[in-house]
Amino acid sequence: MFASLTKPSLSSASASAKIYLRPAWFVDRPHELDEACLRLADTMLWFAGWQISLREGGAIRSALVPVPELDDWIAAMPVALGEAAMAQRAAVQRPRSALVLGERTVRLNEPQLMGILNVTPDSFSDGGKHVDAAAAAEAGFAMATAGAAIIDVGGESTRPGAPLVWEGDEIARVEGVVAALARGGAAVSIDTRKAAVMEAALAAGAAIVNDISALRYDARAMEVVAGARCPVVLMHAPSAKSDPHEGGGYEHPLFDVYDMLEERIAACLAAGIDAAKIIVPARSKNALQASQTRLRTTIGAGTLYSGNSNTNGAGSPRSTVRFSSQAVGIATAMPTKYIAINTSPLSDTIPPKYVTVGTNAAINSK
Repeated sequence: MFASLTKPSLSSASASAKIYLRPAWFVDRPHELDEACLRLADTMLWFAGWQISLREGGAIRSALVPVPELDDWIAAMPVALGEAAMAQRAAVQRPRSALVLGERTVRLNEPQLMGILNVTPDSFSDGGKHVDAAAAAEAGFAMATAGAAIIDVGGESTRPGAPLVWEGDEIARVEGVVAALARGGAAVSIDTRKAAVMEAALAAGAAIVNDISALRYDARAMEVVAGARCPVVLMHAPSAKSDPHEGGGYEHPLFDVYDMLEERIAACLAAGIDAAKIIVPARSKNALQASQTRLRTTIGAGTLYSGNSNTNGAGSPRSTVRFSSQAVGIATAMPTKYIAINTSPLSDTIPPKYVTVGTNAAINSK
């Protein structure tokens, strides 16, 4: 499935080939590497290499390249691929603006915590715990007090086999909870794929729409988000139908998910949604179920980590914030009541000449 990519072979890439650049070899002492490393946007993450992947037909070829050598690799690419690579390199260094959510500001140049509040009887983690609106609001405020920057409220389970919920029932579940949290000063996102639910939640005080179908399930969803001018989370799911898990066949999970999200970002931009308000996932739960590949998409920067209010539940990286064209790594959440934030990205082995003796130059989260 994967093969080695060499610089001379780039010149023969076909017109249909696609290039992907991702930061690699993350370092913890950038001041000792001088020009041999780059900063990821305006975060405190630095990296010393790039992973270059070429997708052509059904094959993926990849290479790990030190930062100072990328220009030579780009020069060896056909014009279109070279331009795409330069755009991705520029995007990975572009500063990330903050999300202004009413009176709340969420800065995206550092990890932020999103608390997941399921107001459902059947969610896989905390289903049935918060069907009472007052109890749900109390749980949301508890997560905010514990450090959650955003509370994500959902009224429909999308676990495998979950029944479809009528939009009227979904609104009844979430509307009062969203209103209570918003009145209390919490920044709230609404987790739904239905336009009517989006409208009701936004009117109640929600500031973000979080859609597992990436605005594909409901034909009006794109119009609602564009009209509201609110941030939107574009999640990946194999299907835009009633069962979001339908299908799910992947040729290359990492790149298939990237390509799908790239297409949805383009659709949002064409609909007039501000690029600075487009949020994409750091990894796809569905793709990971198909493969053990850890998803580091070439799409975003600052990361929202999600955790729910289930005492025994473990949160997982949920959403990479703000559209760019480049990625940060994945951090693995710890099984705590809300979440333990780990900002360490996945990394590869750094070539010896870029390792500072006596330092832990590679940061690895397993």
